[in-house]
Amino acid sequence: MKRQTLILIGILLITIFTRVVGLNWDSGAHLHPDERFLTMVVSSMKMPLSVQEYLDPSISPMNPTNLHFPFFVYGTFPLSFTHVISQILGMSDYMGVLLVGRAISAILDTLIAIGVYLLAKQLFGAKSVQAPIWAVLAYTLTVFAIQQAHFFTVDIFATAGMFWAIIVALWYVHKPRLHLAFLTSLFIALGIASKITSILLVPLISIFFLIAVCSHKKRKREIGLHAILSSLLVIIVVRIANPYYFAHLSWLDWTVNPSFQSSLAQLQLLSTSDAAFPPAVQWITKPPILFPLQQIIMAGCGVVLSCLFVWGVLSIVMYESWSKKSANFGAECSSLLGLFFFYLLWHTVCQDHALPIRLVSTHGHRCRIWGCSMGTSKMEKGVIMWPSLYLAWCFSLYLHGASFTRSGITVDCREYPCWSEGEL
Repeated sequence: MKRQTLILIGILLITIFTRVVGLNWDSGAHLHPDERFLTMVVSSMKMPLSVQEYLDPSISPMNPTNLHFPFFVYGTFPLSFTHVISQILGMSDYMGVLLVGRAISAILDTLIAIGVYLLAKQLFGAKSVQAPIWAVLAYTLTVFAIQQAHFFTVDIFATAGMFWAIIVALWYVHKPRLHLAFLTSLFIALGIASKITSILLVPLISIFFLIAVCSHKKRKREIGLHAILSSLLVIIVVRIANPYYFAHLSWLDWTVNPSFQSSLAQLQLLSTSDAAFPPAVQWITKPPILFPLQQIIMAGCGVVLSCLFVWGVLSIVMYESWSKKSANFGAECSSLLGLFFFYLLWHTVCQDHALPIRLVSTHGHRCRIWGCSMGTSKMEKGVIMWPSLYLAWCFSLYLHGASFTRSGITVDCREYPCWSEGEL
């Protein structure tokens, strides 16, 4: 077995450990508000008696609106999937659903880590043999990733779907095949069925199809047909994975569910400075862009990894994007970077005081790949030759990630939720 394969296996074992350890981190106190709400919804669900009953928003026992949860802005695919797994495992009670949901999140984030390796390998190929290893190591020890993997929320489902859609779309750019186009559509659809904001990924995937047309001009008609069929598949899968986005059972009626529209409108109002309820007032005095960036740099990623991210961005802009020999590489990386900064601006400007930390953290690993990858690429070329940088980076990542992981297994941190619950 190759040395690189052994190193990758070791890193993935660390990934699994950091995601699974402390699964019951709050000792059953249910401290995460979104997680608590989703657990309540899933534990109230019942298995439908037929496919028609499942697809009918008005009577489905898996539609949150029918379960006395009229305000619901999430996608239902993560909840339906968790409910089915909980039933299979015989853990359909409130606490069982919570632990099953967290375990699924840990598995999905491990799959994202594998995707980070594959994406770095796809982007850089033979340019840097070590780049994919450093990329997956950086993601494995990033606090944001470890944190999100311990929550049963829809974000990890949406991120996994969108991230793997990007990976498969990049494969399609280099080798246009119908099954890759369909697989991309499947991941996009599941992401949209998990969280409606995942639809913002569609323009990026469209750009990848355009890149494929430019790279394979003789097959442009075939690629165009693939794009049309893939679009139809996205619509079909979304309708099946989350039929409650729509108002009626009929596939001829694509009216958006009024309850879902009302929930989104209410959420938009709660995201403005006029919202005077506890979760919102704390952000009123915070600068929309600088404060989230500060939290990302100082807490979520750490200073070292954030600096490498900036280094990677500058390397792409100054070297690869301007190179005529790597036009596709520059277009692909520029598209992904554009998506990152678009999410940052959209969640700070359009949603007023709402923090984009969660979305930026879950999508930010796409850019962190380039930070470490371009860094190792330059090191291999001899620009920087100090081996101590490798050791310093590994040590800093370890301390930053391990310090957060420790909070889920130490006694003092696990006693706090019980004390908090008793005091309240």
